[in-house]
Amino acid sequence: MGAAYFYHLTRTPLEATLPMLIGKAMAAGWRVAVRGVSGERLDWLDEKLWLGPEERFLPHGRAGGEFDADQPVLLTTGAAPSTVITQTAPFVAAPVVSSTG
Repeated sequence: MGAAYFYHLTRTPLEATLPMLIGKAMAAGWRVAVRGVSGERLDWLDEKLWLGPEERFLPHGRAGGEFDADQPVLLTTGAAPSTVITQTAPFVAAPVVSSTG
Protein backbone atom coordinates (compact mmCIF):
# COMPACT_ATOMS: atom_id res chain seq x y z
CA MET A 1 0.00 0.00 0.00
CA GLY A 2 1.28 3.45 -0.88
CA ALA A 3 1.50 6.45 1.35
CA ALA A 4 0.96 10.16 0.80
CA TYR A 5 2.69 12.83 2.85
CA PHE A 6 2.02 16.55 2.80
CA TYR A 7 4.44 19.29 3.71
CA HIS A 8 3.38 22.89 4.19
CA LEU A 9 6.01 25.42 3.11
CA THR A 10 6.20 28.16 5.73
CA ARG A 11 9.86 29.11 6.25
CA THR A 12 11.93 27.92 3.31
CA PRO A 13 11.34 28.20 -0.43
CA LEU A 14 10.36 25.28 -2.60
CA GLU A 15 13.79 25.02 -4.23
CA ALA A 16 15.37 24.42 -0.80
CA THR A 17 12.69 22.21 0.72
CA LEU A 18 11.81 19.90 -2.17
CA PRO A 19 15.34 18.52 -2.71
CA MET A 20 15.55 17.74 1.01
CA LEU A 21 12.21 15.90 0.95
CA ILE A 22 13.09 14.03 -2.25
CA GLY A 23 16.43 13.02 -0.72
CA LYS A 24 14.68 11.60 2.33
CA ALA A 25 12.20 9.70 0.17
CA MET A 26 14.99 8.23 -1.95
CA ALA A 27 16.97 7.27 1.17
CA ALA A 28 13.90 5.30 2.25
CA GLY A 29 13.94 3.47 -1.10
CA TRP A 30 10.90 5.28 -2.47
CA ARG A 31 10.35 6.55 -5.99
CA VAL A 32 8.99 10.06 -6.35
CA ALA A 33 6.68 11.79 -8.80
CA VAL A 34 6.63 15.58 -8.62
CA ARG A 35 3.49 16.86 -10.26
CA GLY A 36 3.75 20.44 -11.41
CA VAL A 37 1.22 23.01 -12.48
CA SER A 38 2.96 23.90 -15.75
CA GLY A 39 5.79 22.85 -18.02
CA GLU A 40 7.51 26.18 -17.42
CA ARG A 41 7.46 25.65 -13.66
CA LEU A 42 8.89 22.15 -14.08
CA ASP A 43 11.61 23.57 -16.35
CA TRP A 44 12.54 25.89 -13.48
CA LEU A 45 12.54 23.03 -10.97
CA ASP A 46 14.49 20.75 -13.32
CA GLU A 47 17.22 23.40 -13.59
CA LYS A 48 17.33 23.86 -9.80
CA LEU A 49 17.73 20.10 -9.28
CA TRP A 50 20.53 19.84 -11.87
CA LEU A 51 22.40 22.81 -10.41
CA GLY A 52 22.31 21.58 -6.81
CA PRO A 53 25.43 20.55 -4.90
CA GLU A 54 27.18 17.54 -6.44
CA GLU A 55 27.20 15.61 -3.15
CA ARG A 56 23.41 15.89 -2.98
CA PHE A 57 22.67 15.14 -6.64
CA LEU A 58 19.11 13.89 -7.20
CA PRO A 59 18.77 11.75 -10.33
CA HIS A 60 15.56 12.75 -12.06
CA GLY A 61 13.86 13.03 -15.40
CA ARG A 62 11.05 14.85 -17.15
CA ALA A 63 7.92 12.93 -18.10
CA GLY A 64 7.33 12.06 -21.72
CA GLY A 65 10.37 9.92 -22.33
CA GLU A 66 10.82 6.26 -23.08
CA PHE A 67 12.09 5.52 -19.56
CA ASP A 68 9.58 7.38 -17.38
CA ALA A 69 8.77 4.28 -15.35
CA ASP A 70 12.48 3.81 -14.54
CA GLN A 71 13.08 7.30 -13.16
CA PRO A 72 13.75 7.49 -9.41
CA VAL A 73 12.27 11.03 -9.53
CA LEU A 74 9.85 11.94 -12.31
CA LEU A 75 8.82 15.54 -12.98
CA THR A 76 5.39 15.62 -14.61
CA THR A 77 2.34 17.77 -15.20
CA GLY A 78 0.15 14.69 -15.50
CA ALA A 79 -0.32 11.48 -13.60
CA ALA A 80 2.70 9.33 -12.84
CA PRO A 81 3.08 6.16 -14.93
CA SER A 82 1.10 3.29 -13.45
CA THR A 83 4.30 1.26 -13.20
CA VAL A 84 5.61 3.77 -10.66
CA ILE A 85 2.51 3.47 -8.53
CA THR A 86 2.46 -0.33 -8.56
CA GLN A 87 6.05 -0.78 -7.39
CA THR A 88 6.57 -2.22 -3.91
CA ALA A 89 8.09 1.02 -2.62
CA PRO A 90 5.66 3.79 -1.64
CA PHE A 91 4.79 6.47 -4.14
CA VAL A 92 5.26 10.09 -3.14
CA ALA A 93 3.64 12.93 -5.04
CA ALA A 94 4.82 16.44 -4.35
CA PRO A 95 2.94 19.30 -5.99
CA VAL A 96 5.00 22.14 -7.40
CA VAL A 97 3.28 25.25 -6.15
CA SER A 98 3.56 28.67 -7.64
CA SER A 99 5.92 31.04 -5.89
CA THR A 100 7.40 34.36 -6.65
CA GLY A 101 11.04 34.69 -7.59
